[in-house]
Amino acid sequence: MLNYINPFKWIIFVFLLIGCGLNKPRPYGATMQEKEQILKDSLHFTNIVWQDSIYNFGTISQEEDVNAQYRFRNTGRYPLFLVKVTASCGCTIPEYEEKPIEPGGESFIKVTLKTKQQYEEVHKYITVETNTTGTRLHTLVLEGRVKGCCK
Repeated sequence: MLNYINPFKWIIFVFLLIGCGLNKPRPYGATMQEKEQILKDSLHFTNIVWQDSIYNFGTISQEEDVNAQYRFRNTGRYPLFLVKVTASCGCTIPEYEEKPIEPGGESFIKVTLKTKQQYEEVHKYITVETNTTGTRLHTLVLEGRVKGCCK
C-alpha cells in the first residue's frame, strides 16, 4: 500500500527550495541590469572626492611591478556605486570592492601595472564610472618612467 503524502507538505517543500536559492549573495556585485538602473536614477546621485587621482611611481626597472591605490570618499547623501572600472591597456589591472560606499564612507581602487613590456615614459589611465552628480566618468592617472634592462 502506498503512503499518502499531504500535498501541502510538498508545496511547503518546493517553496523552501526556491526560497533558499533566492537568498544567495551574488559574488560579483550588481548585475548589468541593476547597474543600468543605478545610472538612470539621477535623483539618487551622490558626490565623490578623490584623495588621490594621480599616482607617480618615479623611475623603476622593468623587473618591478607598480602597486598604486586611489582613495576616495562619498561626500553625498546617497550610496556611491562604482559601476564600471576600466584601464587603458591590459598591463594595468584595477581591483575594487563592488559593494556600495555609504555616505561619509571611504574606499579605494587598487591598480597593478605590469612593467615587463613598458619602457621610458609611462602614462596609463583608469576610467571609473559612478553614480555621481556633475560627471559620471572620472579619470585616474598612473605615470612614471621604466628603465629597460639594457639601456
